[in-house]
Amino acid sequence: MKNVAVVIADIVDSRAIENRRQFQRELKAVIDTVNTQSKKAHLSPITLTLGDEFQAVYGDFRSLFPDMIEIM
Repeated sequence: MKNVAVVIADIVDSRAIENRRQFQRELKAVIDTVNTQSKKAHLSPITLTLGDEFQAVYGDFRSLFPDMIEIM
């Protein structure tokens, strides 16, 4: 059996962000960059699910925390 890590995240209070559409575009760009850099670590790439929620499945945990820090 292979160990995996599933990440489900939400941007807290995103509706209060002044320019939410711009924020969502920038979030997507960062996620696209992280997906490219960590492609080998993902069993399922980071995917935006509902505007500001995202999820991913990692098979290699070494990039999980650096990826989340990059997104933050």
